[in-house]
Amino acid sequence: IYRWRQFNCCWCYAIGESMIRGIEFKINIQHKDILNEILKDISLDNYDFYISEDEVICDNGKAQMQIPKKGDGKLFENLAIYIPYYVNFINLRAYKKGQEDDQVNNYSEFVNSECQFIILIVDGQYLEIYSKSDNLILQFIKNAVQLKGEEIKIKTDYDDGRVRMSVW
Repeated sequence: IYRWRQFNCCWCYAIGESMIRGIEFKINIQHKDILNEILKDISLDNYDFYISEDEVICDNGKAQMQIPKKGDGKLFENLAIYIPYYVNFINLRAYKKGQEDDQVNNYSEFVNSECQFIILIVDGQYLEIYSKSDNLILQFIKNAVQLKGEEIKIKTDYDDGRVRMSVW
């Protein structure tokens, strides 16, 4: 049984009672401020962010940046100072303001946690984003299109092959 679900910009389908978990897509590795670009038009002041498994390289290609492991929306404003920077790997988790990190290891833990969305970037070009909010998923889709993302795919309960919420 196919069930169609309408977003403001498009129709997507889920199979049976599958829920939309998020999206995945590929980008050109040369994006110079990918985190701010993917978070565009999302109210970052509502969240605390936790970062792990990160490797971010500065403009000169040699220096690895040290990103704070916890921050608020200003964290991304501060990153803009280093443009261009390149994210090789990152596991970024967003929680409502004041919530602590649950150390989400898999999708089931994500669903049962206070975490609102997760951004996983691997090899600087493969992105997977999970969110509990349809509105956020819609915004992430719009941002992926603006980034000229390739192979944009909606992830559902039915077809998501990710086992761990990890970039390693």
